[in-house]
Amino acid sequence: MNVMSDLAKTRRKNTLRLLADKMMSKKDLAEGIGVTPPLISAYLSKNPHKAMGDNLAAKISNFLGITLRELDTDQDFIDSIIRESAPIFGEAARKTEDKYVLVPLFDDVRASCKDGSLNNNNQDVEMIPFDGKKLSSRKILKKNVLALTTDGDSMLPIIPHLSQVFLDRTKNEVNRDGLIYVICLGELVLVKYLFRLPNQGLRIVSANPNKDLYPDIVLPKEEVDSDNFYIIGQVFHVDYELPL
Repeated sequence: MNVMSDLAKTRRKNTLRLLADKMMSKKDLAEGIGVTPPLISAYLSKNPHKAMGDNLAAKISNFLGITLRELDTDQDFIDSIIRESAPIFGEAARKTEDKYVLVPLFDDVRASCKDGSLNNNNQDVEMIPFDGKKLSSRKILKKNVLALTTDGDSMLPIIPHLSQVFLDRTKNEVNRDGLIYVICLGELVLVKYLFRLPNQGLRIVSANPNKDLYPDIVLPKEEVDSDNFYIIGQVFHVDYELPL
């Protein structure tokens, strides 16, 4: 019996959901990526007998206009954590959701750099309360928020070691220079300022002024576009608000 991995199941589920949202058929998908309809059915049928690999997932992501990591992210898993964790608050707190909401704190978000996804593979997640008014005032949906704990002094004096940073994971493009993002670079998770370069590359900058310890990193366009680099989200709060 063929046992699909959690990642393959997530890819199948997200592909079917996107096809439904776009009112497209499996045949449309097959034609769009240049394969036969029976092959697509082998991956997407009710009882699939093939698990979607990286090459096919990349073609499907490109055709559907999303990133591979979006195809690999199990949003249902994240939402279920929020629903299941809600009872830790009393009735009074539940009636004031505009004051407190629960957001996931990923203890080891580095796993996302290794497997390219935010799902239940190797992820330790804790739900922590956050001021809902800070989200509504910035028009950030709680389902798009995640938190992680910083490690190191590269962003001093702005972000101390072991701070909890909160980010909007829908903001994974640099549209304005000098904002703080959480990025994957190889298998490293970094919290850095990002600046655009004229050749569509990026400059990665630490807040710490000691450039001997924390030099700028320049990524050319080909590295920015590679699987070696990914913006997890834009930081909007670190125990205090940061300007957007």
